[in-house]
Amino acid sequence: MVAVSTACAVALTWLSFPGGLLFGSMLGSAVLHGTGWVHAVLPWWLGSSAVIVLGAVAGSRFANTSFRVLLDYLAAALGSFAVAVSVAAVFAISVMTFLPFRPADVVIAFAPGSQDQMMLLALALHLDPVYVGAHHLARWLVVTFTIAAFAKSVTRQQSVPRAGKRWKRPGQGTFDD
Repeated sequence: MVAVSTACAVALTWLSFPGGLLFGSMLGSAVLHGTGWVHAVLPWWLGSSAVIVLGAVAGSRFANTSFRVLLDYLAAALGSFAVAVSVAAVFAISVMTFLPFRPADVVIAFAPGSQDQMMLLALALHLDPVYVGAHHLARWLVVTFTIAAFAKSVTRQQSVPRAGKRWKRPGQGTFDD
């Protein structure tokens, strides 16, 4: 499993796939587990250690951040959280209404958060990690490709200067006045 996951991770990184190391290793593991060739479960102490390390890494990003800066962003963070939870709730309720999935799996699958954290949460709560991971991967892919298509359409509309105008570098305005 380590060899196949590493090979997939290196291949996706070489192809410049965003998050290639993470998604490549997950792809390798998914193929091996999905085909039934491998069945592996982490020992509890290793899973717990991974959660602690991920928490420490996430917390270290706030080093040297003043309390005032945190307060300045509090309203925006709460607003963003409210929107994310509302959108997730609408989709989760829709899925639970029409499909026969366990509510706990659906809630974690649609919960706003990073894929690695939600996968660890699913494992810790003894939920279906494949279901949760597939939803988070699908959401990531939809958002990534939608943003790329939107950015390309916006760039296409704004990238050609009008006749007699010169192109300016990003951050300096779009065209000469």
